[in-house]
Amino acid sequence: MTKCRICKDRQAEWSWQPFGPAEDSAEMFATPGWHYRGFAVIPVCEDCKDRVQMGDGVRFEYRGVTYATVDGQPHETPRVV
Repeated sequence: MTKCRICKDRQAEWSWQPFGPAEDSAEMFATPGWHYRGFAVIPVCEDCKDRVQMGDGVRFEYRGVTYATVDGQPHETPRVV
């Protein structure tokens, strides 16, 4: 079972591709296995998918970098030292 990378609690039901190929990352969801190859995939649950699509600022980590969504687009967050 794959956990959601946003809430880290519920089971992931969707593959989110915030870095492409769609211009609006809030619209790029696919069922697992049906995502576009060659683009990063973030496993998310139904509730977190809804949060992303509603424009709620969500935070997630990808390859050791933390991102936050602003207006549906992911932006790297400053690293706190």
